[in-house]
Amino acid sequence: SSIRADLDALFGTSLQSSGSPSSADKNILIGIVTTSGYIKSSFETALALAGDLLRALQADSTFRANFNQIYSLTVPAQGVPSSSNVAGLFSIVSSAGYDLTALQASVGSLSALVSAFQSDATLRLSIDLLFGTSLPASGNPSSADTATLNGIIQAQGYDLDTFKVAVVAAASLYSDAQSSTQLRTDLNKIENLSLAATGAPSSSDRGALFAIVGTVSYSKSAYEALITAVASLYADAQSSSSVASFRGRRLNAGAAG
Repeated sequence: SSIRADLDALFGTSLQSSGSPSSADKNILIGIVTTSGYIKSSFETALALAGDLLRALQADSTFRANFNQIYSLTVPAQGVPSSSNVAGLFSIVSSAGYDLTALQASVGSLSALVSAFQSDATLRLSIDLLFGTSLPASGNPSSADTATLNGIIQAQGYDLDTFKVAVVAAASLYSDAQSSTQLRTDLNKIENLSLAATGAPSSSDRGALFAIVGTVSYSKSAYEALITAVASLYADAQSSSSVASFRGRRLNAGAAG
């Protein structure tokens, strides 16, 4: 593509290879260069990427439908997109690490995940609890939540079916820990976590919860009973060690006297 072709496709101009622009095209160009933060080199780089993205979207109805769902846009099957859609395309291609091929691969997975949690309230609430999102039961997720979902599907080894089972199990365990001070204290002590009574867990604690529920033959009731028993024994061991140490110091002090 060329700068002229990309401008025509994205901004609706009809630029010629020679001569002066029409008054309408001149006004569009003025609007571009007077936009806050405009830098020609940066704009032309983003323009080429946005033009390629637009052509890919208009050539693939499935990619376009999934893309529009995820990013809350309405990129048309043909013709010039609206100014809000153009702004959305520029925002996407200007994000760090943007790659069209990677985007095409991820959008399908994102759309499948969105469809899954919008048809399953338990799944949706589990993701919200563990990842701090506010996922909608219908419509498009926010840009912040979309970024979180992108992180989920881009995790090494991600598989939708496996994730659905794991996130519900991890959220159930975390919910129990939030509602039980004793269980939360025991988990934090034995598993070296920092679970809080409210809010989403840290990324490291969330990873630990996923690791726990991902073990072979995991059973929540059995695991919680095990943690309680281990924590009780460990507390006694720590207390006994402290008492023994104190007694030893008393005996040594007496011998020295």
